[in-house]
Amino acid sequence: VAYGPVKFVGEYNRNNFSGDLAANKSFDNSIDSWYLSALWNITGEKFADFYKDGVFGAVKPKNNFDFKTFSGGAWQIGVRYSTFDASDFNNATFASVNGTTANGITTSAANGSVVTTNKNFSTFEADAYTVGINFVPTPNTRFMLNYIETKFDTPILIENSPESKEKAITFRSQFNF
Repeated sequence: VAYGPVKFVGEYNRNNFSGDLAANKSFDNSIDSWYLSALWNITGEKFADFYKDGVFGAVKPKNNFDFKTFSGGAWQIGVRYSTFDASDFNNATFASVNGTTANGITTSAANGSVVTTNKNFSTFEADAYTVGINFVPTPNTRFMLNYIETKFDTPILIENSPESKEKAITFRSQFNF
């Protein structure tokens, strides 16, 4: 949904996995994920202007960036909340069929493949908050800076240290030619 320089976007995904692990042992698990985000063109560009024949195109600044005057280009700020839930996979049937356990690591054979999980440092659910700023100097160039904080339902190993959350700063650039 877009109104003038503001846009709200959301998406929901469900992936289902089912099969047999061994005689009389089967699984039917799902992974769900979704996000909601809001984006604001603080320089006033209208999102409706970026659509043509129902397809979203490149952000077009009102004025391209001018290196001589150091002005122009489009600026955007945004927020996003996203979540991931694979808790169906956190069950003894899936993690221990035909397996051995040592030091919290379970190895299972399923259809000839090997699945390894560390029950002490595996996470099956995560929530992330993102705040970002984008600079679009021309319709063919874009720079994106984001701060992301992710919280896990159980600690994960980061550089051999158990952590229940992660903080990240990302920078990306995009050039269309």
